[in-house]
Amino acid sequence: MNTLYRCLATVVVTGTLTLSGLAATTVAASAESTTSVTAAEGAKRTAIDTAKRIPTRFKNCTNLRQRWPHGVGRRHARDKTSGEPVRNFKRSNRIFKKAMRYNRDLDRDRDKIACERH
Repeated sequence: MNTLYRCLATVVVTGTLTLSGLAATTVAASAESTTSVTAAEGAKRTAIDTAKRIPTRFKNCTNLRQRWPHGVGRRHARDKTSGEPVRNFKRSNRIFKKAMRYNRDLDRDRDKIACERH
């Protein structure tokens, strides 16, 4: 590495790309800095990407109820409740699975009906 800094006229061959002098030192320095930055920013990017991937409709029950006011459930689901059970929710296996894939907290009582309103 020191010889690279001392001799700016030295030619460095990397794969099919040929670099010489100051450009070679820049490439070496940038390679070292990107490895340290990548590890630190990796966790931040993962959290941001996850938040962006959840559609607005499935972020919480308030957003889901804007489209389906009484919730979404599987076709043959029955509401677990001590009072009057909900019977007028949207029955769709496809929509329920999609909602659960994005946010498991939508069905907290695990009765296969997400965001039911009692």
